[in-house]
Amino acid sequence: MKEEIALQLAKLAVLIRELTNVVGTIERIAVITPPPVDPPATEPPPVDPPIDPPAPPPPVEPPPVDPPIEPPLPPGMLLDQSGRKHIVNEKGEVVIDDVPWPGSVATEPLFRWPENDDTAPIYHMGSSGNAYRWREDGSGFDRTADPRKRPKIVVGGPTGKWEGLVPVPPRAVSQYLLPPGTAVNVPSLFLGLHIGANVEDWLNKGRWRAGASVPKPTYPYDFARMMTCDVDGKSQVGFWSQIETAPGVYNWSLLDKWVAHLEGRPILATIYGTPSFYQKYPNESSRWPKWKGIGSGLNAEGLKAATKFTRALKQRYPQIFAFESSNEPTFPWGTTANDFTTRWSPEWMRATPNTKPGFFTGSPSDLADFTAAIDEGAGDTLVLGCAFVDVWSAGNNVVERFLNAPTQRGTRGRDHIDGLTVHTYDYAFTPKNFVSHIDGYRAKLNANGLPDMPIYNSEVGAEDQGRFRADGSDPRAVLNVPRWILINAAKSVQFCTLYAHRGADDMETSLGSPDLSLPLIENIRKVHSVTSGKKLVGGAILDDNSVWVATSDGTTLVL
Repeated sequence: MKEEIALQLAKLAVLIRELTNVVGTIERIAVITPPPVDPPATEPPPVDPPIDPPAPPPPVEPPPVDPPIEPPLPPGMLLDQSGRKHIVNEKGEVVIDDVPWPGSVATEPLFRWPENDDTAPIYHMGSSGNAYRWREDGSGFDRTADPRKRPKIVVGGPTGKWEGLVPVPPRAVSQYLLPPGTAVNVPSLFLGLHIGANVEDWLNKGRWRAGASVPKPTYPYDFARMMTCDVDGKSQVGFWSQIETAPGVYNWSLLDKWVAHLEGRPILATIYGTPSFYQKYPNESSRWPKWKGIGSGLNAEGLKAATKFTRALKQRYPQIFAFESSNEPTFPWGTTANDFTTRWSPEWMRATPNTKPGFFTGSPSDLADFTAAIDEGAGDTLVLGCAFVDVWSAGNNVVERFLNAPTQRGTRGRDHIDGLTVHTYDYAFTPKNFVSHIDGYRAKLNANGLPDMPIYNSEVGAEDQGRFRADGSDPRAVLNVPRWILINAAKSVQFCTLYAHRGADDMETSLGSPDLSLPLIENIRKVHSVTSGKKLVGGAILDDNSVWVATSDGTTLVL
């Protein structure tokens, strides 16, 4: 027992010594302090979930508001193109089949004329090609008040209000062409030109050298008139009688050459010159002695042939934008306004001092029948008539007699034209004379119930003592030719056709040979740039006889 106790004590003493050695070793080893350790993140206290805002109250519906009251529609306006005839009566109420409707097609259009004038009368285009005016009392369309045809193309607008900045003329005004605060739209086909001469006539009068060629113009123009036209100085090629050489036989060769000269420009086709086999009054004197009866009215076969010839022209030359009936017809004076049968006969001419053979020797009804035949062949192409000259005064009833002349169809001359063509020539270089002539023709249209019929100028030039020198050196041409153009544009004439471009070999000229005058070329370019296709908002003849115009884009010109 004692031995076991002694043994355990001995083991304990050995253990104590080993522990003492270990402690000493530890004291000799450097103690490496570990980096501090961040305390664990403290979780934030729990947050209560956000409280949702209370739901908004339901919106309060505003009280119903009546729709704005639309102004009443003008009487006669077509609302749609359905199979039903939607009409607005004089009270602004929409009705269906409530008023007389000429024609048989429900969708035949209604239109205003002039078309860009919101206050203009409303017309209906009937299936027959006639237009009918909406009665002022709202009771329907009048079958007889204005049975003219609607112009088949829109070629410009009427004078209307101008709400922009009104231009001020640069100096004192002698006469306004365009009243302040108004505007006029000039058609894009505005400046026309005759190219060539009536060779035979000019040779006889010493105005032309045989074989003289006609150069292409070096100044701008928009279209050419088919009347006195040639390119080689050998023959006049624009007359009907020169193309239809036998009934139904057409020779286009010379006219083709002239058309090629135009390089694709549109054509105003004047149908003039009765072939010998269609003459109602054959072999009579005319302004062209070489061609007897050329100014005659048409016999029955001739009227049918005129329709066929018009169609043939349009088919061959689709660039024709308008037809014109005849050239400078003048009926005997001293007769009443309702005399439709008296004609310019050789007997009348011999009995009347100081008269010449007429360009058209038929009666007013002969001319109306001729125009109706052209109209039938023209289709949708514009028809104009009848190139009247020097008959603008109130005491001359030539225009009225044509407009009201009865035809064999039961119509009148007015029913077969979409516009009146006139010729204005300058005899004394007085711009106001041009204005008075244009105003005179408008007065005739107004007096005959045609206030909306447009006016076109198919010849303008210098005449008689006013003719210019042919060598291009005449300073009168430099200013007056462009003035003619500006006056016609500002007076809302739908085109202005210069007569005529012939070239350097012309011996006497009404245009001043622009190709030989650089100043005249420049002025024609200037007026072309401010007229064709532009809106004029100012125009006047100034106190020094110069002409001023202003366009809507701020351009002004004084010549």
